[in-house]
Amino acid sequence: KFSVEERTRKLLPVVSSGRVAGTLAIDQDAEIRVSALNAGQEVVHTSRPERKVYLFVISGAITANGESLAKGDQARIDGVTELKLRATENAELILLDLPEEP
Repeated sequence: KFSVEERTRKLLPVVSSGRVAGTLAIDQDAEIRVSALNAGQEVVHTSRPERKVYLFVISGAITANGESLAKGDQARIDGVTELKLRATENAELILLDLPEEP
């Protein structure tokens, strides 16, 4: 449904709790975003301190706050409110923003 152009150089929200217009609404406090980045492009994800982020690199290679990740890699990130994602080669990724577990 979402073209490469729609998700290029941005973190396009595709699933949410219903608070984000144009997304599939689910009954969870969660957001799923997708992105296509060309080499050298950067996006920033901002989250609240009590949240965690799961990041999946579908293709290509990126850095996440300076840490290198490549196709097939995944990362669990917590305690970070600003996540800088930079493509070191053309890349596709999925980002989940979830609440911390109690």
